[in-house]
Amino acid sequence: MDFIFDLVGRFHPLIVHLPIGFLLMGLMMFVFDRKENKYQKIITFAFFWASLSTLFAVITGLVHYIREGYPWEDVQGHLILGLLTFIFSFIIYLKLKGYKLFGSFSYRFLGYGLFIILIVTGHLGGNITHGKDHLTAPLPNELKEALGIEVPSPRLVLLPETHQELTLYSEVIQPILDQKCVSCHNPKKTKGGLFLHNYNGIMSGGKHGFIVSTADPEESEILKRIHLPMEEKKHMPPKAKPQLSKAEINLIVQWISFGAPEKSCISELGL
Repeated sequence: MDFIFDLVGRFHPLIVHLPIGFLLMGLMMFVFDRKENKYQKIITFAFFWASLSTLFAVITGLVHYIREGYPWEDVQGHLILGLLTFIFSFIIYLKLKGYKLFGSFSYRFLGYGLFIILIVTGHLGGNITHGKDHLTAPLPNELKEALGIEVPSPRLVLLPETHQELTLYSEVIQPILDQKCVSCHNPKKTKGGLFLHNYNGIMSGGKHGFIVSTADPEESEILKRIHLPMEEKKHMPPKAKPQLSKAEINLIVQWISFGAPEKSCISELGL
């Protein structure tokens, strides 16, 4: 019966959008109705369901964290702020219902606090789902440098005097994939059920089948995707992500054309 807990946890990304809608509606109604107080019943209704759905989101998120084995340091901020979102929302609901226990908290304090917490919670959740660079990846390198954001090396450099000694897969191909592909295909985020963080994952393929064909290299799905025009939906990496250079593409093509070996050095392959 353990699968039930796994299923409950995986509903978290779906459920989490429900409280966001109720919370934003309630906060906007607060602003709209701040002078006339005509819509208190609607606002109370919004915060009742906001509190209830936020509680469900926190519970499913906690189950998801426990069952999926996420490191605590990756989820602690998102989980704690999610709980704070519930607390702030529930206090607002109780105040709207006339409970005087929280009378010392003003609606303005609670509303602004809830709005800020909601934004930060959503951002941290996005970091877990899409990677910590999901907002900064599309920025030009010049702007990243101005903001103090680390800019990855734009190209792979192979030194003439030493490149022949390198293992083609582990020291050339995998670093390329780590930089351009692994942010979407790793144990925490597996788009298409595909892992690209290690050799076994690459060769196992994803939910649509194998991505590397050693029998017919030109039919390898990974090569088809990276050669698609950038405007195509199936082009990889996605348009907003750092793109593969022509040299990097050629290296991947050559690696697959040699049968995608795991241990062979560049000198052994005659490159």
